[in-house]
Amino acid sequence: MPEMRAAQLKEDLLALRELGHDVASRILADLPPRTLQRIVQSTRVDWLPIELYLELLLAIRATSGDDGVRRWALAAVKRSIDSSLLRPLVEVAIRLFGLSPSSLFKISSQVWQQILRGCGEIVVLSHGPGACRIGLRGTPYALQHPAFYHSIGGALEAAFATCNVEGQVRLVTPSADLTAEFEATWTER
Repeated sequence: MPEMRAAQLKEDLLALRELGHDVASRILADLPPRTLQRIVQSTRVDWLPIELYLELLLAIRATSGDDGVRRWALAAVKRSIDSSLLRPLVEVAIRLFGLSPSSLFKISSQVWQQILRGCGEIVVLSHGPGACRIGLRGTPYALQHPAFYHSIGGALEAAFATCNVEGQVRLVTPSADLTAEFEATWTER
């Protein structure tokens, strides 16, 4: 059963602020009350059904489009990087590999496992100076949705914000064994 860590879902709710008060209020009003209740009442270490995330994600997309999904996902992962959920992993990556997007992409598999369970895997396909290709493999059918892919693209862009570099993540045609593939490019400083 695909699940998401409650700590991330809680950060996801707080990251709605990135979209503005009025938009966040409309999204929260569109969510089924039981969805919001389950997220709020959970502990940060709980695993919750991925359907709760999908309900939130689709409400965001309906209100803010794909650009809003990406901005929200970026803000949510930045919040998680600053919290106990991801901060230890990020600190280890920086100590081992230095502060660069490539260093952070190297730990994407560990980050994925910290946040998601039963949702397939994320793999770094190639990386070099200023570029990286990342794929999703074995993603459950329920997650094979453009909104989910845009949220992953926004989440990956948190590496740029953390390293204070300009960059972008594009969805590209996936290789045969992948459900999605992303190309990240940035300017090295």
